[in-house]
Amino acid sequence: MRGGTGGIGIEIDGKRYEKRFVLRYPEKGSNWNDRLLVGAHGGAGGLSRSRSGNIIDTGETALDDLIGEHALDQGYAYASVDRDGIGGTREGRAVTYAFTEAVRERLRKVYGKHPVRTYLAGFSAGGAIARYAAEDTSPRYDGIVIIAGGSGDAMPLLERQAQMAVLWPDVDPVKNPDLPTTHPKIKAYAAAVATPLDARRLWPFVGARQNMDNLRKSLEQMGLTGLPDSQLRNFRVKDHTQNATFAANLAKAQTANPTGKINVPVIEVTGTYDDIAMSGILAYKERVRAISKSGAKPVPADIHRLYQVEGVWHISVEDDAIPGFQYTMSQMGLDRAVQDQLTVGGTYIPTVREAIEHLDRWVSNGKTPPPDQTVKSREALKSSTGKP
Repeated sequence: MRGGTGGIGIEIDGKRYEKRFVLRYPEKGSNWNDRLLVGAHGGAGGLSRSRSGNIIDTGETALDDLIGEHALDQGYAYASVDRDGIGGTREGRAVTYAFTEAVRERLRKVYGKHPVRTYLAGFSAGGAIARYAAEDTSPRYDGIVIIAGGSGDAMPLLERQAQMAVLWPDVDPVKNPDLPTTHPKIKAYAAAVATPLDARRLWPFVGARQNMDNLRKSLEQMGLTGLPDSQLRNFRVKDHTQNATFAANLAKAQTANPTGKINVPVIEVTGTYDDIAMSGILAYKERVRAISKSGAKPVPADIHRLYQVEGVWHISVEDDAIPGFQYTMSQMGLDRAVQDQLTVGGTYIPTVREAIEHLDRWVSNGKTPPPDQTVKSREALKSSTGKP
């Protein structure tokens, strides 16, 4: 294996970005499969922390255990850049594009040729970047894998935030442990986050932020100030569109929404317990279907797959990102017993790795991957290659 970590300067529209990156590739050209996989990490990157809050890493290596090491084992060149402060935005896509071109040129110097295929794998906020990339009318990637991808919902999610803020105090499993999962409020909350009722033990990471104060702040940022509690609890966008500032901010926010009109093959993988992204992922799938009925070419539904893995949260239990999430939960005042719930469950890592294989056969050989489906979680990786 050659390559490693380093720093890179990227120039975009007169603005310069200095970022850390990782690039790894087979030392022998004969072991390279002529493919480059670019990883787009979750969140905004920067420092990664242990459960106790110690700094242990930075974002460029965040996807190593999920897909990077596997890709290298399969003969891919693998690269990822720490966006460090840039989330799942179109600016993040621009940084990812520029980084990809720099890596392709580096591989040309190493091997004497550019990659034959270039793929993007985006996780969470990186999945939002991957959505934007998939909808680009001048595609930069031959195919894309989206893992627990963000920005599937139509933004902003103010009505859902209001619903969750109203429901959360009563459905919080920490404060209401004896409330049965059959209770109407729990069913309503589960519907809002699009997870099964059994996922309730994992809801506090998101749910603990859902309160009236945070809802009020969200609305104030959109230009709605001074609303009484009664309007907060029953908030509906349509009731406030006469407010010019709110209407303008709403329209601006909606311009960032992905449309569902994809132009390259896309495979999405998510866990069915993912209360962070699942509602958006399902909403995006519906947009893909709607666009497909409009006569768009290529037909989005023909080049989009969604694989849901039963009983898995936003990240798999063995992912090295879990301690950082647990540290965040400790800062939120959630105790260790609640934090430990993140380590109970299954994994979607084998499904993600299989998705890369499906994608390459789809793009390179025209072999259509399995249709949308829900699959069983495998509790541990069965081999170093990730194959069952």
